[in-house]
Amino acid sequence: MTLVLLIHFKEYITDKEVLETVSKFSAIIILLLPFVGFVAGYFIENCMTWVERFLYGLKISRPSRKVLHGKSKWYKLNDEYRNKILQGATVNDNDTANEYQQKAKQVVGDNDIVNRYYHQSIMARHIFGAQLFASIYWLGFADGWTWWHFAFALVLVLLLAIFWYHQTCVYMKYLFAEYGKSLS
Repeated sequence: MTLVLLIHFKEYITDKEVLETVSKFSAIIILLLPFVGFVAGYFIENCMTWVERFLYGLKISRPSRKVLHGKSKWYKLNDEYRNKILQGATVNDNDTANEYQQKAKQVVGDNDIVNRYYHQSIMARHIFGAQLFASIYWLGFADGWTWWHFAFALVLVLLLAIFWYHQTCVYMKYLFAEYGKSLS
């Protein structure tokens, strides 16, 4: 939000009349900031839900598929748990992985360890979404940006996307680990 204000109102910052007007309404502005932040966060949440569904529609591997597939060394699930969950089946597509994920969520329910990683995954998704929208807005409406700005924004968005995917894979690993324990 600060970035948007600086882009559009940077020429007015030196105008004393605008500064006096803003200072008169500062208490109201401070009271409205949580509401505006909530609305912006709700917008980002909904948009990122659609972005996530769109990415899975493009056949990008779901984190649940990556964990259940068992070939990643970073997100390797204990073979005992994996075998109990899959019972000899293989997970070669996103739809099957999603079915296993839904079963695991229903069985595990409200688990403190799993919830911690779930919230970290959602936070990573929201940070990525906020940066994505801020970068698009900044590059679309800011004056004087260079290709270095574009490269920086692109690298930052890509790093945050990778971090989001990583956090979601970690969440899936812990979800399936708890699910595997419950099957024992």
